[in-house]
Amino acid sequence: MIVGPGNAYVEEAKRDVYGHVGIDMLAGPTELIVLATGAFEPAIVAWDLFSQAEHDDMATVGLFAPSRDDLYALMKQMEKLIASATRRETVERALENNGFLVHYGDLDRAIQAIDRIAPEHLEVMGDEAVAERIQYPGIIYVGPYACAPMGDYYIGTNHVLPTGGAGRFSAGLSVDRFTKRKVLVKIERSFFDRFADDAMRLAEVEGLQAHGQAIRARKELLK
Repeated sequence: MIVGPGNAYVEEAKRDVYGHVGIDMLAGPTELIVLATGAFEPAIVAWDLFSQAEHDDMATVGLFAPSRDDLYALMKQMEKLIASATRRETVERALENNGFLVHYGDLDRAIQAIDRIAPEHLEVMGDEAVAERIQYPGIIYVGPYACAPMGDYYIGTNHVLPTGGAGRFSAGLSVDRFTKRKVLVKIERSFFDRFADDAMRLAEVEGLQAHGQAIRARKELLK
């Protein structure tokens, strides 16, 4: 099995080998959404958004906030700080192509929108209990000191996470990806007698005669 994050070339290599070996997932460009439930420090959010935008031009970053004034303050801070970003051109292209700021008046609707997006990374700033209501991000950081870069570099959280909405049906890389279940099936005679005819009818409907005969043979020959 081949696992791990990477760029477009890594993902294409995974496509080429899939079927010959296992892969964890095809992880697309990085994503970060910040959900603010109240006031926030604009410089902190600005650098958090920059930290994901600097990965590549296709990175997606966004903020949901309940105050228009706070959004305007963030935009001013981003305009001020962008000059000191060493990967300024990449950050600017990512923000232009895939960046967004959302003013919300209803927290429930904001949560619904975030669950629909199912971002790779989500930071909750403010009411930490809100994190319990959000279902599908690849990872959720809560509290003023938790941020995606700390997860990337130091605290040991998963760095191989679903992107492109895949968080709605998939989780990040874990030890489960390296296990394979072996399934043993035994059917008791009482169960077989009760349901064999139903199974034979399904085989008949599908037009797979040998399937039905394999069941019928047991019904007639095994006593």
